Amino acid sequence: MVACNNRHLDRKYLSNYNLAKNSISNKTTIFSVKNLKIFLLINHNRNLID
Repeated sequence: MVACNNRHLDRKYLSNYNLAKNSISNKTTIFSVKNLKIFLLINHNRNLID
């Protein structure tokens, strides 16, 4: 019974861990895409000024 409960807890913990990991990587991806867009905008404007 205890081993069964432990396995269940491990599975629950792992799924939560994977969810957290995925959300963190999604946030960093969105962040870098935003930065890239801003960078491209700045470069585009700089080219127009030159």
